[in-house]
Amino acid sequence: MAKIVLELNLKKDLVLDFADKIIKYLSERDCEVFFFGDLEKNDLLENKFDYIFSVGGDGTLLNTARKYAKYNKPILGINFGNLGYLTGCEKKNVFDAIDNLLAKKFFVEKRLMLESQNNLALNDICIGKSFDARLIEFDLFVNNNFLESYRADGIIISTPTGSTAYNLSAGGPIVKPDLPVFILTPICAHSLYSRPLIISCDDEIKINIKNKSDKIKIIFDGQKILSCQKEICVKKASYYAQIIKFDEKNFYYVMRKKIM
Repeated sequence: MAKIVLELNLKKDLVLDFADKIIKYLSERDCEVFFFGDLEKNDLLENKFDYIFSVGGDGTLLNTARKYAKYNKPILGINFGNLGYLTGCEKKNVFDAIDNLLAKKFFVEKRLMLESQNNLALNDICIGKSFDARLIEFDLFVNNNFLESYRADGIIISTPTGSTAYNLSAGGPIVKPDLPVFILTPICAHSLYSRPLIISCDDEIKINIKNKSDKIKIIFDGQKILSCQKEICVKKASYYAQIIKFDEKNFYYVMRKKIM
């Protein structure tokens, strides 16, 4: 009997109706369905559920990956949105996907995550400013080795998974998701020679902010926003996001279909 946690994006139209259909379909197959509140109330469930269903889009999956990282369980992303670059199945194929899942006909992609200030990110961690703030002045260190001083709108530290997100819009490279690297991409740097840099995922990044501003923020996956400390350390998280996939469509096929 599979035990499944359901994570819903309630901002999407008709998600609750769709969730009812999923719950009914799972119940007919002797599966138990829980919600996050069940995990918080019952410590016994922490290591006794099998999968997480993320119903929404890529944004919902990013939130789910951060929220459930400590449980170390596979996530099925069900695309209820537009792009669905990370999700494992489309809304129209969800019942076939459930059948394949229960029959163990799937594989799991382990994706690197980032960590800073006790918070996680699957796509990226961004140091940024509000529109009306001055340029951020900061020094960048990798493994305590000074790299460069910047005056910029900020910097993006991206995983390979996040290379097709904000990093791509800011002029950074697309990186194959299984490569053990991170990408450092300055945002609108006040310089002619500042370029994105690819480093090992085992490297630790330190950013020292030199100017004073309460308008500088640290942003996790474009979703969670916190006040920025004067010194920010970013490193590989001890957790991985485990994304369920059903077909062997390679990275280049998906990139061509979804992005190009």
